[in-house]
Amino acid sequence: MSRPRPRPPRPELLRRPTEPFGWLERIGPDATAVLVLLALAADERDASFYGRVRMAQRLGLGSARLDDALERLLRLGL
Repeated sequence: MSRPRPRPPRPELLRRPTEPFGWLERIGPDATAVLVLLALAADERDASFYGRVRMAQRLGLGSARLDDALERLLRLGL
């Protein structure tokens, strides 16, 4: 008996890129690092439970830089 395929917690947010990744230039290195950390820390449902303090520690960012990076990601819908 096979296990059911896991569903992401918010399937309406699944991204299917339709164009090149030029947005990487717009988000900058801090937001890129946050995005990679969240992707690597994601569970089988694509959810990551890293809090802001832990993310900042792992990436060597202060809270203001982390907040700015997260805001950039949110603005682009990432």
